[in-house]
Amino acid sequence: MLKPGDTLLDGRYLVEALVGQGAFAQVFRARDTRLNRTVALKTLSRNLPGIAGAEISSYRRRFEMEAQLGAGHESDPHLIQVYDWFEDDEWLVLVMAYAPGGSLADQVKRQGALPWRDVVQHLRACALGLRKLHEDMAVIHRDLKPSNILIDASGRARIADLGLAQVDVTDFSRRSTLGSEAGPNPGTPSYRSPEHGSWEPLGPTSDIYSLGCVAFELLTGQPWKAVRHKVTRVRDLSADVPRWLDAIVMRMLCESPGLYASDNSDTTKRYVDADSVLVDLDRGARQKPVLRRFVVPALLLLTAGSTLLIGRPLLDGLRSPTQIVMTLAAPAQTPVPAAHTLTPTVAPTEASTPDATPEQTATARPTLTATTTATQSPTSEPTATLVPEPTLGVGSTRTRAVDGMVQVYVPTGEFRMGSTNEGEGPIHTVVLDGFWLDRTEVTVAQFRGFVAATGHQTAAERQGKSWVFTTHWAEVSGANWERPIGPQSVAQDDHPVVHVSWHDAGAYCRWVGGRLPTEAEWEYSARGPAGLAYPWGSEFDSTRVNMCDVNCAAPWATRSENDGYPTTAPVGSFPEGASWVGALDMTGNVWEWVQDWYGPYPSGREINPTGPQSGERRVLRGGSWYDPLDGQRGRGADRNSGEPSVTNVNNGFRCVSIAAGNAE
Repeated sequence: MLKPGDTLLDGRYLVEALVGQGAFAQVFRARDTRLNRTVALKTLSRNLPGIAGAEISSYRRRFEMEAQLGAGHESDPHLIQVYDWFEDDEWLVLVMAYAPGGSLADQVKRQGALPWRDVVQHLRACALGLRKLHEDMAVIHRDLKPSNILIDASGRARIADLGLAQVDVTDFSRRSTLGSEAGPNPGTPSYRSPEHGSWEPLGPTSDIYSLGCVAFELLTGQPWKAVRHKVTRVRDLSADVPRWLDAIVMRMLCESPGLYASDNSDTTKRYVDADSVLVDLDRGARQKPVLRRFVVPALLLLTAGSTLLIGRPLLDGLRSPTQIVMTLAAPAQTPVPAAHTLTPTVAPTEASTPDATPEQTATARPTLTATTTATQSPTSEPTATLVPEPTLGVGSTRTRAVDGMVQVYVPTGEFRMGSTNEGEGPIHTVVLDGFWLDRTEVTVAQFRGFVAATGHQTAAERQGKSWVFTTHWAEVSGANWERPIGPQSVAQDDHPVVHVSWHDAGAYCRWVGGRLPTEAEWEYSARGPAGLAYPWGSEFDSTRVNMCDVNCAAPWATRSENDGYPTTAPVGSFPEGASWVGALDMTGNVWEWVQDWYGPYPSGREINPTGPQSGERRVLRGGSWYDPLDGQRGRGADRNSGEPSVTNVNNGFRCVSIAAGNAE
């Protein structure tokens, strides 16, 4: 067995200390004498009692796969990097980045439950790591647990140990059958999802369940599966945990997995992906503490000079039936009206944004002065006059507080969706509930606010490149939402954000409390009950759109037209192109991601359809600056599609919010 002072690989690695012990493998802190850095060595002896030759071969494949995956994420700050692996006659060795903080299992063992604010940071780091694995590498971890989450020198949590990962879901021969429990999908029983034991490939939501188990244990000091028959929430064991964090963890632990994007709005199902967890964590972290108010069961006249009778038994420690008369003193220089009527204003049912915290404005406050008097009864009671809620309809707008986006109201209705063109049928009737639609595409400035608030990193940024068209299409290194043509370019704040994947777009919409529109919602917003060919009417008008004209380098450019923009235009630059509800840029500027998978329409009548349940490509709508001015691209029924992870210079998005009273 290895011990401090031993060396491996011809003296390159000097063993310093044992830092971890598994069922078979050991982890040592070591010194890389060639590069003069501290590393971790995960080792397995070929001569270990109880391991046969066939098992050694399986472990060898597992080490090799872990090395390939660990070296393939290019130093992601939320994953443990693997530098190398090697073998000799006695040892299998994995060389990894060293995490001096040990594992989260070590921390729980030492101190029990961790402070909830620390747990939030660890959860966020793990969710970012899972997003990298799921979206960029198509990898499912399958064995996420506290001992596989390590703490680096900066205190950041990093996911480790990809030896049991699901890599190629179509090749069962590549799935490791080793682990804490052998089975079709291996992993540690205390952290496995309900679907983990099946023979079917696992999805990202399975790792989300495992992360929920980790979170519960960090917050309470006890494994979820050991206590789930006794408790129902984190707060049953740790009352200081905020309710919003409790809700997030318990949703991660839902037995029913979220499988489709539409499931993100169903709180009875587990989160679909890591992005959804990140959005809720960031939203919760922005919440301000709730100020508890003393609520008195009496009628308050909220104007200066009003009096309030409070039964003294309501006051702590007093038992006399006498009452306290409290007078609302008027603020300085505020006239006191001679008479008043209590007239509450009924706020609109639909809030401007579900997750925004209203800012408090400092104003002069009335003060309470109390004197003891004999019991008296009020001689009259004020009457409450209700102000009716305004009726929503075509032309109604509101401004979303979190990002300043103006939304237009799309009322309940039905229309004939689709066309006879190839790929756009069959034509069928669709009925939709009312909803709010962003008036324009999301801008660069708005997206910047999202990134600043959440730390979101787009797919293009993680990949280090994206698709750009100048005179031809090419993947350009450094192109992203801030650098639309490449590293030397700068995105303009009032233009639509581009180089965003379907996942990036969905994350933004969830951040503002909405989602991407369904394909039916998008088409209805563009065409209306009359089923118009274009947002403005039945005839194409090139002056109402930003599409490929003399400024565009594509070979199909219409040289006789000039809108002044070689690529994107500031959102809302073509007000004459507004749709029946006032939505702008529904034709041209950028293609817009919608929620649905791409596929043929059904033939029957549909109510609030969400599209196919699965697929390979997501739908894009509306046409872009790159498309020809031929009257075909950009029609209300026109469809395009793209892989959800693709990013390029002419794809953007807008969001929707569900109107009050409508089911999601």
